[in-house]
Amino acid sequence: MLQANLPQHVWGESVLTAAYLINRFPAPILDQKTPFEILHNKKPSYSHLRTFGCLCFASTLKRNRTKFTTRATTCIFIGYPFGQKAYKLYDLENRKVIISRDVIFYENCFPYIQQKLKWPESPLPMSFHDTAD
Repeated sequence: MLQANLPQHVWGESVLTAAYLINRFPAPILDQKTPFEILHNKKPSYSHLRTFGCLCFASTLKRNRTKFTTRATTCIFIGYPFGQKAYKLYDLENRKVIISRDVIFYENCFPYIQQKLKWPESPLPMSFHDTAD
């Protein structure tokens, strides 16, 4: 969190993401099984895991754009939504949390470290929009 220079209002998302990851890694007390494996009787997939706080671009839906609007929204990856096969993202331009499945990640790029950008003083009001299909 500190190394990515993310603001404190995103730290709650980091706790949820940490819990998500803990439930998908083997534990010695569970005989090297994961909590996910115990609950669902199958091994978890790791192919969808991404670097927290990295730069990403969420595709905008065709119904939400015109010929002159951008095809992607610049975001920061902040976690995994509950009960959905998607990603939770923080939209940098509109300052809101969105959920999207169609995302391109740049896992070695952390925009607030590289550009020394400042977060707004108050994160409120911060709205929540679901753009997953």
